[in-house]
Amino acid sequence: MTDDYFLIRYDYRRRFLCLHCKKSIELPNVSQIADQNGDGDLLLKAFSKYITSSERDYLTTSYFEVVHYCPSCQRPMVQIPLDYKIPPKRAFVKWKRIQSFFRAKGYVRSYLPFAKEDFKELLQFELECTKHRLRNLAYFTYINESFQEAEQRFVDEIRKISVELQKLL
Repeated sequence: MTDDYFLIRYDYRRRFLCLHCKKSIELPNVSQIADQNGDGDLLLKAFSKYITSSERDYLTTSYFEVVHYCPSCQRPMVQIPLDYKIPPKRAFVKWKRIQSFFRAKGYVRSYLPFAKEDFKELLQFELECTKHRLRNLAYFTYINESFQEAEQRFVDEIRKISVELQKLL
């Protein structure tokens, strides 16, 4: 899932990072691509309640769930925040922390601590937050998601975070 919750009408480009070969690329914003394809008006209507399910499905598959692949190694890339500072390729520990957090949470944050204890503390905090969400499931389910699906999603996330914490011990 991409982070295009709102459609920016500026020239901000989306940034993607390959966790395997440690390269980053910039791609046009979803609204720019939709304008080029003639779907700009439909995309602006995407988050309203007046959109049909077929239009929503079309936008989802065409713009929001598109997987971008690395031009070098052809592996899937991860979308990163605009303000994310990419570490040098030789910074092995920093890349290891980025990959670990991505395996645990499925996204890359703007700031990640790279010291082992600080990173461990961050993962423990994320684990507690996820356990809290699991206990209060009624408030943290998606619109089209059943309680069983939400529960499974949080259980999987807790398992992934726990695995990454065990690797740090």
